[in-house]
Amino acid sequence: MERHLREVYPDLELCVLGIPDPAGLVGNIPVLAYTGEEEMDLTIGAVGEELAGNLERTKLPRALLRVPELPKTTNGKVKRGELRDIVVSLLSEQPVS
Repeated sequence: MERHLREVYPDLELCVLGIPDPAGLVGNIPVLAYTGEEEMDLTIGAVGEELAGNLERTKLPRALLRVPELPKTTNGKVKRGELRDIVVSLLSEQPVS
């Protein structure tokens, strides 16, 4: 999924990760965290359309969240645990719609 999104949105740094469902209806929900241009017109609908043919509906991101930066290791891999904490904190301030 991330590889395909990087091809479609080459100007974004992104990471898809599961976070606890804020509504408590399911265990985890997929969230797309990204950095990039403020003017970038990225919507959940556009991302869903790009991925619809490749993924089951339940695996499509349910929320998009712009983050200041993706925390990375010294070799450039995203620190998913740290990013998850950031995403959960930010989403608690503005719930998933």
